[in-house]
Amino acid sequence: MLAPRQQERLRHRWRQGLLRAQRLAAQWHRAQKQQRLADAQCAAREVLVRVDGSHPAILELALALLYLGEGTKRNAETALGNSDPDVLRFFLGALERVYHLDRSTFRYELTLRADHRPEYIKRYWAKELRVPMQCFRYVGVDQRTSGSPSYAGYHGVCQIRCGHVAIQRRLLAISALFIARYGK
Repeated sequence: MLAPRQQERLRHRWRQGLLRAQRLAAQWHRAQKQQRLADAQCAAREVLVRVDGSHPAILELALALLYLGEGTKRNAETALGNSDPDVLRFFLGALERVYHLDRSTFRYELTLRADHRPEYIKRYWAKELRVPMQCFRYVGVDQRTSGSPSYAGYHGVCQIRCGHVAIQRRLLAISALFIARYGK
């Protein structure tokens, strides 16, 4: 039997060893995750080498699949909302290249959290999407978020409305036919 002082010393060393092992395991897991992310990037590049993204049909298909997942389907209009500027830039660029639409004619609406400053966020989205500030017609603030801070880098949701129900119908038809043909 060990003396109480010896038992405490063993417990202390065990706790210190456990903390060190946890730190080393966390480092190892982070390194493994970075490797998996690098592998995914490499695989993605290999796929994109085989895709002609400048071909209008490929671009329209990508737009249709994006619209199926993110676009508005309830209303009779072509509209998409997202918090990621890259997604919205692709949406705008594809609409311009495929359908020859002018992004400055679209309506832009923002849904913000209570701690956002609307004018600052409007300027952010106008710059990110390369559209005039006048295009932002509506800014809604969700009062339910009052008292809870937004995470860093979050600029609310920007909804882009371009009207043109015919485009919405076409995009949804393309995505449905693509899934029916290749989703089996």
